[in-house]
Amino acid sequence: MKTMSGFTIVELLIVVTVMGILGAVVFVAFNGVQDGARATKVISAVDMIEKGLRMYVAEHGHYPIPTDITTPHNNTFLCVQPTSGGWPLADNLSASQCSSPSSDPDASQYAYSQAVITALKTKLGSIPDTSDIVISDGGHSLRGVMYTYMSGPVAELGYPQGLAYLMYYMRGEQTCGRGVGGVDTFGSLTATLCMITLD
Repeated sequence: MKTMSGFTIVELLIVVTVMGILGAVVFVAFNGVQDGARATKVISAVDMIEKGLRMYVAEHGHYPIPTDITTPHNNTFLCVQPTSGGWPLADNLSASQCSSPSSDPDASQYAYSQAVITALKTKLGSIPDTSDIVISDGGHSLRGVMYTYMSGPVAELGYPQGLAYLMYYMRGEQTCGRGVGGVDTFGSLTATLCMITLD
């Protein structure tokens, strides 16, 4: 008479547990690789945009001025987008947004400037697309590279060319690959804001 052999319940539970642990390790490692790839891409884009801005100021004596944008605080936060069509709609973000929701007091200041993009394209030919660099918790979303320009009394003394910054966000608390960083919290979203002063 043949005896039936197989796995016991305990053996099956051990196998399932080990598979679950391995799956969790792979998931965490994959997220780390994705964050690293995003950081590398955005830093590369920042380097290229900074180069274009510095070439522009060397030729014109000032950073590109968003003459087509009006803001109440004499400073302008711009999403650096490659085309006038903006970015794809994604994660609560419209084509011209790099910050949401619109109820966020800072988000309303982020805009698109054809004047700045045209000025950058005269030096770079094309602007790197960072539309897929999105950090989102489902309610708040941030993406891409931002350019800030200040002039007049708001700009600090010693900056006759205007005062300009490049900014980008990284997920969680990280060390900035370029610039000086600080941690911001948007709802349940924690991100590191990295800022480069263009002098």
